[in-house]
Parts: sequence; C-alpha cells; structure tokens
Amino acid sequence: MQATEILLPGPVTALSADGEGPPLVLLHGIGSSARGFAAALPFLPGRRMLAPDMPGYGGSAPLPDEFPEPQAFADWLARALDAAGIGSADLLGHSLGGVMVAAFVHRHPSRVGRIVLSAPARGYAVQAPADWPPGAWKRLRDLEAM
Repeated sequence: MQATEILLPGPVTALSADGEGPPLVLLHGIGSSARGFAAALPFLPGRRMLAPDMPGYGGSAPLPDEFPEPQAFADWLARALDAAGIGSADLLGHSLGGVMVAAFVHRHPSRVGRIVLSAPARGYAVQAPADWPPGAWKRLRDLEAM
C-alpha cells in the first residue's frame, strides 16, 4: 500500500492511502510528523488511512492560540476529517496524538469507531508555561533548535 501526500484546506498536509472499510486516522505525537506512520501502512492493507501533520507540523498551519487546549485540537481534527470526506473513523493516537484522540472522542463521539492510544502523553498537567520544570524547558529549546 502506497501513501500519497495530500493538502487539505487549513492548510493541512497529510499522508493518505486508499482502501476499503472504515477509515483509520493516525495522529502523531509532539516532535514527530505524519511521515512517522509511512512504514506501517503496508501492514494495514485494505484500509483507507489518513495521517495528518498536526497543527504547526509539516505543512499544517498552527492553531491560533500559543498554548491551545485539547478541545481546539479536537475541533481541528473534525475540520480535517470533513475536508477529507471522512464522517467517522477508527483513531490511533501516539503520545500527544493520544490526548487529541481522547479530546476528539469527548467532543465528537458519533464520529468515532474504535480507538488505540499508543504510549499516550499525560496531557496538559501543567497549565502555565512559567510553571514548567527546567527539564521541560530544555526539551522545548532542543526541539526548537532541531
């Protein structure tokens, strides 16, 4: 199964693979991208798949808020699915993508089939960036440098 890169309104870049059966949407974690799922696609034959670059990654536009809440990501995903012509789907979220899946399930339950949370992040345990521990600040600086 070969994936192709597509551009959805927003803009949102994504990897897409055609197939039959319920769509499977793959959401990456922080510091990653949709391309991280490319090697897995051949092992999932027969499924329509969509792996979007999360807001602010790849060619996807960032969300307007500097520190968006999970609900904003859930609504972003709903718009991306609408643009891709996907009404409901099975969802796989890795790391921070797992937080997005949980938020999407909460806000849009009728659009969700099955879910897989792979090594989900703990979410937004610290609200204010000023309260972040020094290690978190170092990781953020490392990611910005990369």
